[in-house]
Amino acid sequence: MLTQLNVIIIFHCYVFREFTFRLALLCCWHNSLDMATNTSLSRSSHQKSLQDESNLVAGQQQPPEITPASNSTAVEGAELQTVEVKPRASDVAFDLIRQCPAISLTIDIYYIPLVGLATEKSLYLSGSRLAFWQRWIYYCLKENKPPASTYAFTYISERRQSEGNKSVITQVAKKLLGLGSNLLNMFGIEQIYDLKSDHANAKELLCRIAKYISTLDKAQILQGVVHSAMIGAAKLGVTEFIIEMSKANPDIMSFTDEHGRNIFMIAAIYRQEKVFSLICGIPALTGQLLPYVDIYGNALLHLAAELGPNSEAKLTQISGAALQMQRELQWFTETKNILPQVHARYTNNKMQTAKQIFDETHKDLRKQGEEWMKQLASSSTVVGTLIMTIMFAAAFTVPGGNDQNNGFPIFLTSGHKHEVAFMIFIISDAISLFASSTSVLMFLGILTTRYAMEDFLTSLPNKLIIGLSTLFISIATMMAAFCASLVIMLQGRLWIIIPIILLASIPITLFAWLQFPLLVEVIVSTYGAGIFDRKMKPWI
Repeated sequence: MLTQLNVIIIFHCYVFREFTFRLALLCCWHNSLDMATNTSLSRSSHQKSLQDESNLVAGQQQPPEITPASNSTAVEGAELQTVEVKPRASDVAFDLIRQCPAISLTIDIYYIPLVGLATEKSLYLSGSRLAFWQRWIYYCLKENKPPASTYAFTYISERRQSEGNKSVITQVAKKLLGLGSNLLNMFGIEQIYDLKSDHANAKELLCRIAKYISTLDKAQILQGVVHSAMIGAAKLGVTEFIIEMSKANPDIMSFTDEHGRNIFMIAAIYRQEKVFSLICGIPALTGQLLPYVDIYGNALLHLAAELGPNSEAKLTQISGAALQMQRELQWFTETKNILPQVHARYTNNKMQTAKQIFDETHKDLRKQGEEWMKQLASSSTVVGTLIMTIMFAAAFTVPGGNDQNNGFPIFLTSGHKHEVAFMIFIISDAISLFASSTSVLMFLGILTTRYAMEDFLTSLPNKLIIGLSTLFISIATMMAAFCASLVIMLQGRLWIIIPIILLASIPITLFAWLQFPLLVEVIVSTYGAGIFDRKMKPWI
């Protein structure tokens, strides 16, 4: 019977068989790796390879030392590593990097492996969009470290293997993992585990590459592709890559692109707040990195103030033009607070300050935000006014009528069987009336606002939060008053009361489904921790 360790060993060898076959195809195409065409593994050597793999997994054999690669070998390795890194941080890519870190800096015909590792967001947690419960599971799972396999070059000449092994491995894997895998798939735990495993592999790859880059001097780095990879990571917000490369050589952070912009200026252009927040964790270097000016005379605040195609792409993730305008104001305001005050007076080559650039480039967005707010306020005002009118009339036409002797409501008499339901009706009616009145006043305030740039930062969002919240409360309490009135009139006939109450919950559910996500987004955007992590700990 195969043990779990045997299955792992056999499966690992199968992975290397697939790897060898793909490498052989590449070698035949380029005709440059002689060992792929001049050697083959016999049955005995294959069994020895399995034994070596078993010894390695059991910890009885040490991995070989890192060896340099020739130019031709590095190119072929770079091509294979590119194929492996693009979809995920595979074991083969890890093995190639461990054997020869220079492969990551080698330029193949179509691609640069290091740039691919820097721009593949799915390899990192920062590029994974997880819900709060998925993120909780992610942190609870134990990190799966990359396998210690280092025998890619041992199997590099193997071209084929019995297809029967593949079938056996498939059947064994299904029997061992079938039931458990189905349960894990049902709750999404297996997918999150695989995601964390990929992230662990990518992190290990980064550490290997960073260790190699730390041995290079500045001239070698400038001649290579490290700065291109850093710029690509800054554009996409891959903070893990930037941190590891910067730890290996802090001078990398001062590299600039063809426009004279460092990674923090690029992060401001592409609105990558996670990358920009890294500047809060290096207070010792902020004095060196912040005063940079590009070839157009734009300082960091100028770039944060400009709304261009690159920053507009990030705004598509935010719902509503008004909230997009708020995010742009937050970017500009918080960047100005981080920088010395003198930066606000800097002018570029066109003699423009950052504030002038902001006002000029955000005219259209401000107008769109004004239209969006007015449309929302107008429709909500109509709904609030109708609710207010109905609730005001219901307060004077109570169920059961009034006592002819004293004018008090009949059901308000102490000890009456409908006293509790009547009290619910009165309280719900009053709350709905007050909430709808407040909602109408807030939305009228939105309609009469001057709509200056600064109003989108806190003034308009606050009115919108109060207006939507009170409107939701007024609708909910109106339906509660309606249900209480039905309970009184139907004299406890539950067979009809319960279905009516369920139907009455539909409008509340629809409103919550349509408007509650917007309300939560406005609250988080206005009262959240801010777009920058000002409390970031020193990381270098």
